[in-house]
This record gives sequence, C-alpha cells and structure tokens, in this order.
Amino acid sequence: MYDSDEDPTTILDPAPTAILPRRSRFGLRRMLGPRTGIVGTVIVGTVLAAAATGIGLFALTDSGHHPFATPPDQDSAPQGGTTGVPGTADRSAQQAWASQYGQDRSQMPDLPNVAAATPQQQAAAADLLAKTQSSSTAYSDPANAQAGGFDLPATLARTEHAQPKLAQRLARIDGGHHEAMPPVLRVVNKTNTHDGKVLDPSAPEILLYQYQGHNAWKVIGAGYIANESYPQPPPNPGGPIIRWRYDNKHPATLTMDVFFTAANDLAHAYALTPPKTQTTT
Repeated sequence: MYDSDEDPTTILDPAPTAILPRRSRFGLRRMLGPRTGIVGTVIVGTVLAAAATGIGLFALTDSGHHPFATPPDQDSAPQGGTTGVPGTADRSAQQAWASQYGQDRSQMPDLPNVAAATPQQQAAAADLLAKTQSSSTAYSDPANAQAGGFDLPATLARTEHAQPKLAQRLARIDGGHHEAMPPVLRVVNKTNTHDGKVLDPSAPEILLYQYQGHNAWKVIGAGYIANESYPQPPPNPGGPIIRWRYDNKHPATLTMDVFFTAANDLAHAYALTPPKTQTTT
C-alpha cells in the first residue's frame, strides 16, 4: 500500500458546522446543473462537522503559495492504533512521529529532487502516479464521485460560504477569463481516511478538483494521508520523490499529493502545488 499528501501554508479555517452556506448563485447551482444529475439540496452541516471531511481550496498567488486551504481536521484524522479523539499525550507522540518521518511544508522546495531517486524509486513513483490516476479519473463525473464518497457539491458549497470571492472567480472563468491556476477544491472521502489502508492508489483519501468552466470540474490529482501508519514509518516507495509533510496548523498529520501529469514528469506530479494550466471554456 502507498500513502498520502499535505496542505498549504496558510489555512482557511472551516466555518462552524452549525452554519449552513447560502445557496450561492454561483455555488450549488453550478454543481447541480442538468449535466450533473445530482439532486438539489445538499446538507452541508453533515459533511464537515466534527467528523470533518477536511475540504479546502487551492487559490495560488503569484508566489506559488496556497493562501487558502483546509487540511483534514486534526481530531478526525486517522490515529493509527488509537480510537476516538486522541489525548494530549497521544497528540504529542503523533506530532513527534510526523516530525520524524515527514518534512515541514514551509521549508520544502516546490519540486522533489527526482534525480536523487534510484531507478527503482522512480519506477515506483511512476507506478503510483499511473495507478492513482487510473482509479480516480471516473470521479470527474460528480454523480460517480458522490457515490464513491467524494461529495463535491457539498465541498463547493462549504468552500463558497467560507470564501465568498470564489463564486466571483468562477463566474469570471465562465465569462471567458483564463487563469494560469484555476481554483482547485480538495474533496475528502471520510471512509477512506479510516479504512486501514495507507498509500493505496485504489482508495485515496482526497481528490483534487480543478474548475474547467461552465459547471465542469476535472480531477487533476489525489491526496493521501499517512496517519494510519502511526506509529510505524509511512510507506515511501519513491524515496525522495514521495515527500510526506506536515504544516504548523496540523503538525501531527502527514499528507502528500499526486498530480496527474505525464508519466515522465515526476517532478510536477509530486510537487507541492498543482501544475499551471489553462482553463477550458
């Protein structure tokens, strides 16, 4: 089995779960259009409640940082052999584990050093990329995604509520404005975060959706969470290519992203930020 990815440097804390997002003109309707086949009302209060599915939004600045994103909630992240919400001692031990086996995201370069990996490690990283992409592309269909545990409409609604400017940004893209880095939503599968699997390409904990314009979202990558490895080291078949990481907001959680690039572009496939692209309208 393989394992997962991490989050941005600046965190947008999720809105209180008791507050339901308004039905934005650019939000649920965008996901509930005739092509999606998804039925209307989304009860967002159940999606990222105390059990937290850990949604987020990549909104990249020119410097390449993520000013907004919500990693998986620390208390809902898998705790290895523990049950329930970990106590202070457990949290401290898991934080030490993350520091031992992961890297501080704020101190990492965007791209991994592929040249430092052995041929076997490069082949393993390419295999993980191919298998993750193969198992995830069907989830570009929102109905398939929701059936598979990735609630894209609820994630979008919650993120729009937390970040009102997102709706305006989507509307600009619909109007023909091209962005080098369109919005990317992180949609967490709660079941996969507690399935006992680590770095399993058939069951990633997170899918990364990039807006394509006119109600369409495309799966551009997947994220993995390593916490179910605790207290053992997380799997790392790719050596220096696959970089488990933590951030100052979630120091006891290790994550990793895989972006769906060309098979020979392992550097950008395992980058911290999504590869730049152009929206299709």
